[in-house]
This record gives sequence, C-alpha cells and structure tokens, in this order.
Amino acid sequence: MTSVDAERAETAIRTIPGSGQKPAHSLLLRAGAEVLGTFLVVLAGAGVVMFTNTSLALFPGPIATGLATIAAMYALGRVSGGHFNPVLTLASAVAGRSAWRDAIVYLLAQLVGALGAALALAAVLRNIPGIKVDSSFRFVAAGYAEHSPFSVQLPGVLLVEIVGAAVLAAVYLAASKDGKNRNIPAAAVSVGLALAVLGQFAQGLSNSQFNPVRALATAIFAEPWALEQQWLFWVAPLAGALLTGMVARLITVTGADLAAAEEVRAAEAGLPAEAGTGVVAQEAAQETVVEEAPQEKAESARAAAEHEEARDFFDKK
Repeated sequence: MTSVDAERAETAIRTIPGSGQKPAHSLLLRAGAEVLGTFLVVLAGAGVVMFTNTSLALFPGPIATGLATIAAMYALGRVSGGHFNPVLTLASAVAGRSAWRDAIVYLLAQLVGALGAALALAAVLRNIPGIKVDSSFRFVAAGYAEHSPFSVQLPGVLLVEIVGAAVLAAVYLAASKDGKNRNIPAAAVSVGLALAVLGQFAQGLSNSQFNPVRALATAIFAEPWALEQQWLFWVAPLAGALLTGMVARLITVTGADLAAAEEVRAAEAGLPAEAGTGVVAQEAAQETVVEEAPQEKAESARAAAEHEEARDFFDKK
C-alpha cells in the first residue's frame, strides 16, 4: 500500500459515511448540541400553545416550532448538523450522511432535550393556581380518533404522519446535500418553514409536529390516553424518514456508479485528466506524468549536448 492509499484509508475511517468530510467536533459535543437544540424546539413549540392567551394574540404553536427550529439550526447546526428530531436523524443515517453510532447517540440526546423541556413546562404549570398539569399538556399531546381535534381516525393520521415526515426529511437532505457547514443556513430556513407549514396542517388532524421525542415528552405529562396512542407517532414518522432515506441513498449510489463508469471510460480511452471527473482520471494523469518524466529529461540532455557542440565549433573558428 502506497502512502497515498494509506492516507485515503485513514481519511475514510475518520469520515462520516456519505458526508464527504470528517466531523469537526467530538461526538460528545455534537450530542450536547442536540440536547440544547431539541430543548429549545420543544419548549417553544409546546410552551407557546400552553401560555399564549388566544383572546389577546393568536400565535400558533407550529409557527413557534418553525421559528425555534430556524434559531436552533443557525446556532447549533454547525456543531451537530441540526437534527433535533429523530426523523431527520434516521433519514440522514439511512441516506449515508451520518454514522449509525452517531444516530443512536443523537436519538438519546434528543430524548433528554425533549424531556427536559417538558419538565421545565410542568414545573411552571405547578406554580399556577388552579391549573392541572395533565390537562394543560393535553392541548399539546398528539392523538387520533376521539383525541384528534377533527376526530380523524387512525388510518388518516397514519397517512399524514408518514407523508409529512417523509417531506420534512426530504427538505433537510436536499438543503444539506453535501454535508458541508456552509449549507446549514439554507437548511435552517428550509426545515423551519417546512415544519411550520406541515405542523399547521397537522395540528387540526393529530396535533403532531412530526417529532417523536416531542410527542413522547408531552405524552408523559398528559392524560393516560396520550401514552397509549404514542406508538403511532413513532412508527409512522420514522417510516416516512426511512422511505426518504432509502430514496436518497439510491440516488446517491446511482450517481456514484455513473461517475465511476465515466471515469473508467475516460481512463480506458487514454484521455487527459481534465476529460475525467474523479479520482480515476486524476490517478491516470499522475501516472502519465511519472512515465513521461524520464523521456523529458533525456530530451533536455540531448538538446544541451547539441548546444555545447555548436558552441565549441564556433569557438574553434
């Protein structure tokens, strides 16, 4: 193995699969960013619904969730990628954008952040006279059938959760397609706006924000039915994320195969490096330079010898 091959192998080990770059921060720091970002998103999305006096000012919870997501991704996205939602984490892992070990740690961090936000809201509610905690959380807990604002039955909510989560994951993967930090602002705005629109649509159907950890955290403090229906708000969104991740992975693999085939054709045709588009063409160009170097040296030496002979001839005259 040459030194170049060894360097490539080492880089491949340190690089997140599919991202094209190694993580700039440790996994612990990235997990901390996920905790803080998820805390902000859940606190804003649920807290605004609980504590907004709609008779004075109507500020929908999904809009608050979208704005909080934009703020969190702008502030912390350069550290962790700005998931704050198992839907985005699963889609990213399936698409090959992040390692599965990182995805598991991210999920645990998101659970901690969401539960921390729910605990903070519960602590505030317990200090308000005449307010019951479980009744307040009922307004932000996701549900179907008789617990749906429009009494949407299980199949309808299931379909909405799968499609909404798939669209949300697709927006994130498309906005951060090369895994580089410079795309975080675009991803923040795209995901935040998509979440606000999708959440506003789903609020009257299932009161869901397409975020399983948010659904679980609010269900823990709500009435017993919320936990009983919780399975749907994990299975359906993650199924949507899985579908989107698989499609993104297929597109990536197909594109890579086409690029590799193009490089092989360029190498077999003996085209120069600029005719190819990848590593194969570059390596072929390097080999050509190495092979031509001795010939160039020989020609230079022969030209120098002829020059010396000509100068001696004229000096003798």
